[in-house]
Amino acid sequence: MNKLINEEYEILFLEPTVLSMIRYDYKNLIKDEVLYSRIINKCYDVFEYLEILLNSGIIEFESIKNLLKQIDDKIFFHNHCQLKSLTRESAVINFFNKLGLKIKMSVQECCGMAGSFGYKNKYYKISKSLGLELINNIKSNYDELSNLVVLANGISCREQLHSFTNNEFKIYHPVEYLNKIFFVR
Repeated sequence: MNKLINEEYEILFLEPTVLSMIRYDYKNLIKDEVLYSRIINKCYDVFEYLEILLNSGIIEFESIKNLLKQIDDKIFFHNHCQLKSLTRESAVINFFNKLGLKIKMSVQECCGMAGSFGYKNKYYKISKSLGLELINNIKSNYDELSNLVVLANGISCREQLHSFTNNEFKIYHPVEYLNKIFFVR
């Protein structure tokens, strides 16, 4: 990673837990404060970085908005609990709104999985109740579940949703969904 930082690359993360490790745990591993500062100033959640590009004018959406008018998906977003503590949680919402795609956001703080927490016997009931609460939150936002897409940026969040939904709706990482709508049509 040091070589990438020295060459002025930005490093983007799809998994919030890994970004959290870099921003908080690396401080205990890297004793060189200057190097640590350089590293964390070059590491971003992918949507945090896209928002920077958007706000600086490097990305311009007007030319692709017409392509997206054909999208009739209902989009719901559940943000990973660790990402909420790392960045402004509105980066995904802002990005999709700039694309002209309106999405509803989860009010649930956590999906209940929290890495391997939800797989442990003594926590399974808590994990399941939080997961089912999230699914109820999703369903309460829509009269009809057809064309419903749920975006969740944490792998544990997506696993939790898959566990309790019986494929009632599609579940994607937000980047995976962007790939679907732009490249896999």
